[in-house]
Amino acid sequence: MNPTTLVEKSNKKVWAVSFLLISLGGCQSLGQSEEFETRIAQLESVVSMHEQTINHLAVAGEHYKAERQMLRAELDDLHKVAEQVKTLAERVEETEAMAMGSFSVHLASYRNVPTATAGWHDLLARYGEQLSGLKGILSVYSPQGGESQFYRLKAGPLPSEEVARQLCQTLEALGEYCAVDDFSGDVIE
Repeated sequence: MNPTTLVEKSNKKVWAVSFLLISLGGCQSLGQSEEFETRIAQLESVVSMHEQTINHLAVAGEHYKAERQMLRAELDDLHKVAEQVKTLAERVEETEAMAMGSFSVHLASYRNVPTATAGWHDLLARYGEQLSGLKGILSVYSPQGGESQFYRLKAGPLPSEEVARQLCQTLEALGEYCAVDDFSGDVIE
């Protein structure tokens, strides 16, 4: 039960006991006994206890609200930090790619991602020595005026256009298609 509900219930009890005391106070003026005064003192004690409970619950409710606001602020801060970490990770990845080179070699084109991924693994199996240390990359290509879309399979990053050209000469000598391209696209997992 939340503090607000407890405070409302306690307030109702205090009002009921207060009404009873007022009623009993009127009876006392009619000349009731000492027992009556004892009962009034007990009821006043009960009212006092309920008032203390109400005050305690009000303080607890305020503490709860303050704690909730503090936790919400901390959560907002954590979300901001997570976004900053994500942004930094993306920058590091971009910087690493630039440091390694901004060139790749275009090896083949496919109509869908699963076939392109299988093509990359096949090329790695056949030309592992030549493609060692490179990542398979897919970039989307749509021919001008064409409605279809293709996935270009590329390997990179390579440090320079000259290195990319030399790799293409090697792969072409082995009977593969190869063209120098930029290092862009999504890395194949």
